[in-house]
Amino acid sequence: SCFPMDVVRTRLMVTGGMVKYGGMRACIATMYTKQGLGAFYRGFLPAIISMAPNGAVYYTVYDRLKMGRLQQLEREVVAA
Repeated sequence: SCFPMDVVRTRLMVTGGMVKYGGMRACIATMYTKQGLGAFYRGFLPAIISMAPNGAVYYTVYDRLKMGRLQQLEREVVAA
């Protein structure tokens, strides 16, 4: 997960999470005191790595479609 609150939410939602932590504030305090600030960013790198191919495909397709549309509009202007 990329966001600290997602990590907290996930820990509370797993089986026994509410019993173990008691609530959101207690979960945050326990994570910080026992595991440090890095605990809030567990899974950050895999999430970013998984987003990279998606972003590459999205922006490549967007750029190609945009260029095609601009060329189409240019041809329409010249023809008019």
